[in-house]
Amino acid sequence: MKQLNYFNDPHNAFGHWLAQSKRKHISLFITCFFLCNYFPVWQWFSTQQKVVQQSVQLTEKQAELAHQQKLLTSLKQKQLHTLNAQQTARLSPINQHIQHSLAETNLQLISSQWLFSANPIFSLQIEGHFLNLQQFLTALFDSSPLQLLSLSIKQIDISEQRSIQSEIYLQLNSME
Repeated sequence: MKQLNYFNDPHNAFGHWLAQSKRKHISLFITCFFLCNYFPVWQWFSTQQKVVQQSVQLTEKQAELAHQQKLLTSLKQKQLHTLNAQQTARLSPINQHIQHSLAETNLQLISSQWLFSANPIFSLQIEGHFLNLQQFLTALFDSSPLQLLSLSIKQIDISEQRSIQSEIYLQLNSME
């Protein structure tokens, strides 16, 4: 029983506190509650602030990365479509040889176009006779660095001037 009297004794610290009014008890309780919870709440707010800052930085970095990837892609495309000096030097004699071979074989050139990439592609549409086309292709492959990618031949009419139309895709071999 003596142990319980310690809590009721108004001369010690606990007894003095119990003798205070309820208002002081509540204010002390609230003060202790806020002091105990201040650090965890402060830590939570600072963590939230760091998360927001990092998400903003991440968004900025992603936007910068996307922009750099677009630049890289456009530079790669530009690089693919530009000719180097060696390829340019090779195209002119090939064009002259094709024009000369077409004239020799009595074939009519409908259209021709170079598609520039790492290995340029040359497309031709020709009308004439099959034997003339055979002579043209034989002469072309014997004396030029072109290789055949695709050949399609269609019969258009049977006349003395033209009997077939052919579409030819040739690729310039890379220099080794």
